[in-house]
Amino acid sequence: MTDPTLLSLAQIVLPCEVLESFDIVKVESNKTEIHIHLDEKLYETLRKDVHFESKGFIPAVSITDFPIRD
Repeated sequence: MTDPTLLSLAQIVLPCEVLESFDIVKVESNKTEIHIHLDEKLYETLRKDVHFESKGFIPAVSITDFPIRD
């Protein structure tokens, strides 16, 4: 279960464009890091598009960013 405080923090830190295309599924933290797990949204319009081809699942990736700054 994701801590509601960490979920709120993730929603504040992530750009709105990311939140438009991805759902936050889990947020984990340790002493030095916060790990935000995302799943890409599949919109109904894409699902019905004959040119849309799902590539299936790919391994998770880690994106390292700078610490939050002023």
